[in-house]
Amino acid sequence: MGKNNFQALQYCRHFLKLRAPYWYGCFSQRADKNLLNEKRHQYPSQYPPQKWTEESFTSQFGQRVFDCIGYAVKGYLFNKDQNWDSNPVYQSKYDVSADGFYDLCTEKGPFDQIPDIPGLIVHKKGHVGIYAGKKDGKKIVLECKGHAYGTVSGSSTKWEHWCKCPWWQYISIRSWLTSLYMDILDRTPDASGLDYWSDELEEKRQTPTQVIKFFLTSPEFKNRKLSDEAFLAILYQVFFDRAPDRAGYNYWLNELKNGNTRESVIDGFVGSKEWTDMSYYLTYILNS
Repeated sequence: MGKNNFQALQYCRHFLKLRAPYWYGCFSQRADKNLLNEKRHQYPSQYPPQKWTEESFTSQFGQRVFDCIGYAVKGYLFNKDQNWDSNPVYQSKYDVSADGFYDLCTEKGPFDQIPDIPGLIVHKKGHVGIYAGKKDGKKIVLECKGHAYGTVSGSSTKWEHWCKCPWWQYISIRSWLTSLYMDILDRTPDASGLDYWSDELEEKRQTPTQVIKFFLTSPEFKNRKLSDEAFLAILYQVFFDRAPDRAGYNYWLNELKNGNTRESVIDGFVGSKEWTDMSYYLTYILNS
């Protein structure tokens, strides 16, 4: 499906769970002495020794580190393989400041009028975050707030603007369904099928989980006669939107080799915590 708001939000949620630290000028590099010296030389005013102790940095060595725009935008765009822990691949066209990013966006407005679309970027002077939707009536934003905080989630920052990132797609029901046809059935959708499933989701007669299970258990998919290895790769893609991790892949492959049915493996993916978390945000995004 290409770069999109759903993946961008999953990326930020991943590093929120890890409580990734804030280092100015960074976008998912792994912290070490060389990186610290490099950033101190580039941005001496952002690394004042009288404010931050040496230990406040050395204690974070080995972790992926970000500044605000590196966390909300650049880290995801510099990631090439959906393995969130891989090294970023720098691309100069995305290397902008928080204010520079807001200036180049064409779809934007005041924060108090933000559309309820997770994956929008929010801005105030010198700072950005990524909008994660509403919870208990509050607008939740994920942000890398500063060296004293790192990555946080909440509604307390006084944001001024919202904007759509011009470098990723904001997925819709029809674009998500199109990706299912391609990933599971290996074809573009027929017009009547796309209209039918779009209507089912729009009217909330079916959930994303039910649609995925229907596709995976359909005669058309079974007639592809895929190997267990290819079958599992598709499950990881459609449920988790990523390549398999080795431990999980080996576990499920062993289950299949030991006689468990493909239907039971599908149910295992459906019942996983990773899909429970992802399906919540996917459903929110598709309904926004």
